[in-house]
Amino acid sequence: MYIRKKDLETATGKYLAEKLKLEPWYKDTVPNFRLLASESLGDGFDDGYAFTSVCINTGIYLSWLVSQCLQKGVIFRRANLKHVSDASKLHSSGQEAHVVVNCTGLSALKLGGVEDKNMMPIRGQTVLVRNEANVMCSSSGTDDGDDEVCYLMQRAAGGGTLLGGSYQRGNWDSQLDPSLAVRIMKRAIDLCPALTGGKGIEHLDIIRQGKSSVRMSNEVAMHVERIPTSNLADKPLLNTLVDFANNAFDDRMQNYPEMGFEGKRFEKAEDFLEEMGPDGVTFIQYAAGSHETEGSGQIVATAGCKPFKNTNKLTERVESMREEREARERGLRKDQGSKHEAFYTKEHEDQLQHQAEKIGPMVHKDGQEDVPRFEVMTVCVRPDLQGRKMADKLVERVAEEVSSQVKKAGKGPEFKLVVRLMKEVNEKYWLSKGFKPVGEQFFEPGLFGSPTGFHILAMDYSNIFRLVNLAVGGVMILGGIGQFFPIGFQSVIVGCYVILFGAATLLLEFQIPPAVSRWAPFLFSFIGRGIFYIFVGSILLHQPAIRIIAGSIIGIVGVGYVVLEYIPQIEPPQNMRDAGGEWGAEQI
Repeated sequence: MYIRKKDLETATGKYLAEKLKLEPWYKDTVPNFRLLASESLGDGFDDGYAFTSVCINTGIYLSWLVSQCLQKGVIFRRANLKHVSDASKLHSSGQEAHVVVNCTGLSALKLGGVEDKNMMPIRGQTVLVRNEANVMCSSSGTDDGDDEVCYLMQRAAGGGTLLGGSYQRGNWDSQLDPSLAVRIMKRAIDLCPALTGGKGIEHLDIIRQGKSSVRMSNEVAMHVERIPTSNLADKPLLNTLVDFANNAFDDRMQNYPEMGFEGKRFEKAEDFLEEMGPDGVTFIQYAAGSHETEGSGQIVATAGCKPFKNTNKLTERVESMREEREARERGLRKDQGSKHEAFYTKEHEDQLQHQAEKIGPMVHKDGQEDVPRFEVMTVCVRPDLQGRKMADKLVERVAEEVSSQVKKAGKGPEFKLVVRLMKEVNEKYWLSKGFKPVGEQFFEPGLFGSPTGFHILAMDYSNIFRLVNLAVGGVMILGGIGQFFPIGFQSVIVGCYVILFGAATLLLEFQIPPAVSRWAPFLFSFIGRGIFYIFVGSILLHQPAIRIIAGSIIGIVGVGYVVLEYIPQIEPPQNMRDAGGEWGAEQI
């Protein structure tokens, strides 16, 4: 800790008051506490001290804590609560919990039963780099403002070094400040030149930039832009998009340290263009008010698509690696000599080629090879905005894009969406979205730097719920017509109602009128739709046989939907979800 006396009365100095004492409370608790000699202090510092401490790599440690809890029988649940007392009803035993611990952070401002109006945000911004100096240090303040600080924290197990930062009280802004990021990096190098071997910030190997989460309203106006791949080449937006995807991938893989992945999702911008292909389309979602000119907005989510080719992707990857290796051999890359150099070797290339020859096409034959297939690509959501259904809406835009392309090509309304993913990481998520496995490839240990090996899974979207609802709607209409006979005033009225219910069920598979969402919200959940089907089915359960058959079919489907409500691994399709509710965190 390096101390300047002039910082003691600043906002940061008051926040760090205990740490700026030469005899802080932990003086006799931490190992090797000692005051720094004046000659070991940098320019401008009046005092300082050092001690032995630790820095936890939370990406690894929190995952380990979760595994320990699971081993002890802890049950994790996710729910939306309007009142803090509702939490006590979530205990797995079915009994009311004796203790509820409120860790809702800034959400305590609005949580019923709490509504702590004294809560306020304190915005912090950081930069995570791969450089390591084997030391952690901080200063009492900076000359860039009394709400900015300087510190370096080296994470364990190759987690990089976290550079900070800021301490901006009452600042709700969740967007990154590029100029602040530059100041953070310059201050870190000034405080610890060993971080870059005495060189400038251009020698920092940035993993990602981040900030502490601050509250944002549930309704966030966003701008979505559709960009064909052909329009991305040689434009500033391409680098911004690639950085966003790399940061998202790195953030996701921190939860799976055992897989041993290092490096970036895209080593260079050209890799993104190559993967998307000339016919690809990317949808980019920008934060409200941040998009004025192309490439200037704050990207918060992305999703793309391209025509699916049922080829062995490893073969394509080997060719790309060969080109990159040859470029590095000629000294054409800026990061010559980096730790990624070992990835682009002839030996690794041969490994992949051998693996490529062992596996066949990605997707199994299913008798529907003539149906157009499109691949969903690069679905990413900024971590602090997950849980707002941004990925869901962008994938819907992807489906609309594919539908439009298929119609223009005159290939009929039917198509398939395919997604390729890492089975160990994302299979459960996409299963819950209605996708089913259609192909799998195993990458042996050592490939792509993974010591455990991993599976790449191909999944395509299943319309099973839509088909079931369409069938139920049709059966309702037939049952309603059968209700007319024998002709009678009451039977005709009931028959008209059942036909109306059937027509509404069919309509909901194509369009959801706002009035329906408002006046019939029970239709937008498994249990609500299930009870509705059971009700309609029970109306038809009487002679003649056509009504009994129709009523039985509708009722059985209703019972099935009610059961699905209590199977958390299966989530309702998009048009059977409460439009105002949270559906769960988007994944990468």
